[in-house]
Amino acid sequence: VIAALSLSTTTARANEIHNNNLRADQPRPRQRQLLGTVSYPPEEPYSTTPLLNPERGFYSQLTYRASSPSRLDATSLASRRESKGESVILRMVYLDLFMDGPISQSILEDIEADFGSMRAAGVKCVLRFAYTDVQDGTTDPIKSIVLNHIAQLKDILTSNQDAILTMQAGFVGPWGEWHGSTNFDDDLEGRQAIVSALLEAVPERNVQIRTPLHKQTLYASEDAPTLISSGHEDDGGFEGSDVGTSWGGLDDGYVIDSTDFNGGSQSVKVTNGAAKQWVALTANEGFMIEISGFSKRMGAAGAAPWDYSIYADIAYSDNTYLWGEMAKFSGEDNWNKAVTVFPVPPGKTVIGMTVYCMYRNANEGYALFDDVAITIFEPPSFAGAEAIDGSNAFDGSHIARTGHHNDCFLASDTDYGTYTTPYSPTDTEEYDYLNQETKYTSMGGETCNPNSPRSDCDKATEELELFHYTYLNSGYHQDVLGSWTTEGCMQEISARLGYRLLLKTGSFGTSAAPGGTVPYSIQIENVGYASPVNTRPFQLVLRETATGAVCAASDASEDLREWFGSQAHTVEGNLVLPGDLPDGTYAMFLNLADGSENLRTDLNYKMKVANMGLNDEATGMIDLQYSVTVAAGGSSAPTNSGPNIPLVCGMEQDVLPPIASPGPVKNGGFEGSLEADW
Repeated sequence: VIAALSLSTTTARANEIHNNNLRADQPRPRQRQLLGTVSYPPEEPYSTTPLLNPERGFYSQLTYRASSPSRLDATSLASRRESKGESVILRMVYLDLFMDGPISQSILEDIEADFGSMRAAGVKCVLRFAYTDVQDGTTDPIKSIVLNHIAQLKDILTSNQDAILTMQAGFVGPWGEWHGSTNFDDDLEGRQAIVSALLEAVPERNVQIRTPLHKQTLYASEDAPTLISSGHEDDGGFEGSDVGTSWGGLDDGYVIDSTDFNGGSQSVKVTNGAAKQWVALTANEGFMIEISGFSKRMGAAGAAPWDYSIYADIAYSDNTYLWGEMAKFSGEDNWNKAVTVFPVPPGKTVIGMTVYCMYRNANEGYALFDDVAITIFEPPSFAGAEAIDGSNAFDGSHIARTGHHNDCFLASDTDYGTYTTPYSPTDTEEYDYLNQETKYTSMGGETCNPNSPRSDCDKATEELELFHYTYLNSGYHQDVLGSWTTEGCMQEISARLGYRLLLKTGSFGTSAAPGGTVPYSIQIENVGYASPVNTRPFQLVLRETATGAVCAASDASEDLREWFGSQAHTVEGNLVLPGDLPDGTYAMFLNLADGSENLRTDLNYKMKVANMGLNDEATGMIDLQYSVTVAAGGSSAPTNSGPNIPLVCGMEQDVLPPIASPGPVKNGGFEGSLEADW
């Protein structure tokens, strides 16, 4: 073990030669050189074995279904990590058995056990929950059930954040991708509640949102949209004795109910059909139309009809139509509101719509409707959206920890609806917004459709860097990934996803007395696309070359999340040595361990640099190729402007990987037959 952990003294000897062993015929300096500088080896080429670093890179999706549960296997995960060079998985959890009630205890135990397997295998996960991967039928439960599921999961998620790279909002719509939802497409408050609950469950992690507009909407102020007009409906409250002059009927129509209502003194009761009204209005392209209403379902159980809603058929001025825009109701037996908001497409003008209060094809019960409203507004532009910046990026707030994922990267001119409008040189607001957001938050996703030339190497590498991608799916879409291999950019993408750290130069004090100071200044370039997503300590380690004694100093002011992609960064400070530090030669190392106590000494979770020959495989530390001489009466170089960081000794158990305990010796007394054991 000692041999495996021993550290080379070659660099220390080189420093001594540099400072002391000048030829006798050369004039000697009056004072020993107090600062030494190192220029570090070059970057490993992309074509070599990929650098296996934690919390970045390509991932594999591993799916769990409550209907056919199967836990992760640590041995298989570890094998996948080594064979594919992947430190990240997407754990996709389908809670498909729990549309109507709580998550069972056995499923909760499976979810918790998976985190233990991830740690044992040396991987972390991008975590997403959903209810189905089918677009037909019910895609998610009602809000109260979803929030109860998150409450059930909260303690598990909080205690296992160390195994999570980032969470995705999930829960809504097929695949948890926040579209095509039964209950949440038009429920902004419901989506806000989901994201807020997840952020509370993982207070040290990001929660990613599917589109930029989703985040902008989640955190927009209430007065962000500009009201154009409202009140287009006629008698949306169903008041008075002449409701029939405004509202006609479909199928069995409706009757007035004056005993149960949301507002005013009346509502309409629909058993099999609808109350309907033609509403004339004008809404130009780019405007948003909101249709809303209240309803309650009575005398029925089970799932509500799929089109139980405020239903609208939209007419455009060019004699085309948008059929079946719905503000859906969940089937609750108390008054609840449904809302749908949709944009007027480019080149279109809405001239009116037929609105239905619809409840039909149900075997039992009826629905009451009230307070139908139609509003036209102009949405906020990205120019007015407040993207996070350096002033609030790492303050721990919900908006600062809400990141982004794009699961149709480069698939179309809008990435299949990820962006509201196609990018153009004259309309960059949405791209500018996402560029700034992802500088400070996590970003990842997958490709989903070959779309040459947009999905080719030139655009792919440009946008991966522009939007600071940390991870991508290695399994989908194979045609896009294959084109990157053919065109020659796959090795670059694999190397640059997330962070890729390269030491450039280092400047250090050469000597000091016990109780003295050792200044340091290290230039580090991040040649990856993104900064590290999660916090971890910046720690310098001094190891005495003769005894192996370990001392360490952590700079709490240094935030690795500010080591932004495609930028250089200088870290400087002054090590303050203990007054009783033994004399000796101390090799210097950089230790970028995981921020959690569980994983801080695990080699699989320590960051490596891309320089040739600097990563010490036995300890997971980064060799700074410099040694400091500590001796009584030694001289220290002047301190720099960085912080003074106390050096603490006896840190072996906090820095070095644990030494494996020997197993029991079988038949150590050599009794009887020896063949089985010796």
